[in-house]
Amino acid sequence: MTLISLAFDTSEISNEINRTLEPLAATFPDGVPDEILGYFLGLSSDIVLGELSTASGTDGGTSKVTCALRFGSSLEQFASALRTLKRDDVLAFCHAMPSLNS
Repeated sequence: MTLISLAFDTSEISNEINRTLEPLAATFPDGVPDEILGYFLGLSSDIVLGELSTASGTDGGTSKVTCALRFGSSLEQFASALRTLKRDDVLAFCHAMPSLNS
């Protein structure tokens, strides 16, 4: 019998969050509005599977499958709005986008 160990690599998600937090803080130096935080937190429902990697173990047949996780297109749209829009336009963007939690 072959056993399979499944793991998820969240490093890409961590990197994407860190790359987005810096311009978010720069756009809203006095504090990020609740509606923006709500949209940002709602991105957790737009996580997709990325690349798979497998490795055979030395313990008699256990295979480890690691799946990279990343955000879907919603985070890139949000990050693009942060890079290109003014503060009020970012708020309008978040209001105009459909809820990720519905």
